[in-house]
Amino acid sequence: MLAQGTLLRNGTYKVEKQLASGGFGNTYKVRNTAFDEVYAMKEFFMRGVNMRSGNVVTVSVPDNHSSYDSQKEKFKKEALRLRKLNNPHIVQVHDMFEENGTAYYIMDFIDGQSVNERLKTTSRPMTEDETLLILPQVLEALKEVHAQSIWHLDIKPGNIMLDSKGNAFLIDFGASKQLRSDGGQTSSALCYTPGFAPMEQVEQDMEKFGPWTDFYALGATLYYMLTMKQPPSSAEIMESDPFQFPANVSTKMQYLIKWMMQPQRKNRPQSVDDIQKKLADMPNVGTATVVSNTKGAKSGDAKPANRSGARVDGNNGSIATTLSSGNNHEPKVKSGGSAWKIIVPLIVVALLGAGAYFLFFNKSELQKRAEAHQEEYQEMVEDCDRLISKADDGEDFEEIKKMLVNIEDMEDVYAKALPDVYNMSDELKSQLKEKSREMKRQFMSRASDAFDDDDYRTAYENYKLAADMDPDDNDLTSKLNYISSLLGYIYVTDLDFSNSEADGTDIDEAGTTLYASRMRYLWPRITYTSLLDEGDSSQKIEYYVKIFDPRGNLEHGTNSPAGYTYKGEYTVEPDEVGYKKWLRGWGNAEQSNFETGTYRFEMWHDGGLVYKGSVTLH
Repeated sequence: MLAQGTLLRNGTYKVEKQLASGGFGNTYKVRNTAFDEVYAMKEFFMRGVNMRSGNVVTVSVPDNHSSYDSQKEKFKKEALRLRKLNNPHIVQVHDMFEENGTAYYIMDFIDGQSVNERLKTTSRPMTEDETLLILPQVLEALKEVHAQSIWHLDIKPGNIMLDSKGNAFLIDFGASKQLRSDGGQTSSALCYTPGFAPMEQVEQDMEKFGPWTDFYALGATLYYMLTMKQPPSSAEIMESDPFQFPANVSTKMQYLIKWMMQPQRKNRPQSVDDIQKKLADMPNVGTATVVSNTKGAKSGDAKPANRSGARVDGNNGSIATTLSSGNNHEPKVKSGGSAWKIIVPLIVVALLGAGAYFLFFNKSELQKRAEAHQEEYQEMVEDCDRLISKADDGEDFEEIKKMLVNIEDMEDVYAKALPDVYNMSDELKSQLKEKSREMKRQFMSRASDAFDDDDYRTAYENYKLAADMDPDDNDLTSKLNYISSLLGYIYVTDLDFSNSEADGTDIDEAGTTLYASRMRYLWPRITYTSLLDEGDSSQKIEYYVKIFDPRGNLEHGTNSPAGYTYKGEYTVEPDEVGYKKWLRGWGNAEQSNFETGTYRFEMWHDGGLVYKGSVTLH
């Protein structure tokens, strides 16, 4: 650990004390020496892999360098994800840097303790009222997290902090995942906390991750807060009713937790709004507080402010009716339970295994339900099979993937009862994989033909479609990067014209109708999206446009703007979406009688076609 008084970031931060240590890092309380403000600092340090020589972090075995570098990058991504989140119940990241052979980031310091520490301190479960003061605040944090397409994936009592004024904060995004723009995940396998992870997370089925994954963990956290008992697993919940609530926990709270912890993700809440609507039915829901200080602060500086509309009074309505509608997995309320209901299942599980226990106690009921849904399942399989056979674009594949999720959900529930019936998902996945290969070959062939014709835009579109079929093909990624450079790192979506100077001041006045008799200039303007990724350097690009007159001639005449523009140079920046830029126009101050008709235009860069279309002069 860093010694007290250690200075980092050229003396900017001074270590005051160690706060915590885990398998992948250490956390310290530090002070910004310039502003006399207190922060928390997280240091990347892999237990068992790293050693410390003074303040310098080294890797103990050379073979561990690759793993260390990879995990350090994930640590930095955690800081970047937190930096993008803006919510008073999520600690704000203020700085990140590398020093001493490792990485650090600086975040808000919370003067308090985790829910887990609070439970240990008090040696008793929380009351329902205490829980309902914390829950709305965590939901506010999750709303911001999910809005950024990020799943926390490690919600538990140890990752909810409480300050001295009752403000709650969601912390530790080390396991979080963010969706890429193509719908994939930012990384692969991850750890999870037993009892707080739903089935899709235990099975590492990342295609099934979503807000509902966090809601399961939040439900398990609520259960632990109210009982101080290890939450049951998804398998246990599917096989029986293992929940054991104290007598003072209301029926509505029990239903809420059981809803959030449904084994099948589609039966859980699908959004924070879903849960907040149910909370509106519950009395004594606490106000979600807003912390006034967003910078580092001295101990006790946090000042809560009321958030209007967060408290709901009244005791009308029933969660039970809403939770049970539309599915066959109605939560069952139970307080305590008889001892034999606990002991007998444990004996059977120990002797025969969990699968045998499930069939032993539930086979007849489950088999009836499986048989009742058999026709529905077979229709879903047939629909999916038909769509695979006729699929011809990425939208079809997205629809197929959704259908497969529904089919797998039914198999998760009913395959144990009728394994010979509920077993088609693997075959459908195999068909989809073969269809992907076939379509990838078609798209690549079209891309190659377009490239030979110098039609870079069409080549890019088809290579992109091929890459969607096989995201792991690095060769395709290289091709896309190369063609992006040939396109000038832009993807043009429109080219319009105005009878104006290049500033386009009268583009609205010109509208969609351009009159040849009034034309003095014909100014083109492109609309495009940058193909440069965030962090790339800007690129200076030259383009030109050529226009063919209504008879297909390219020669510029007295009454025709046909011909070439002069080459114009401008800068393309990363992350430009739907940007508009003007190219140089045709004409002169004396010309005012262009020929009427439809002119075909083409935009070129580096010898390749970037975009084509037409414009009509009336």
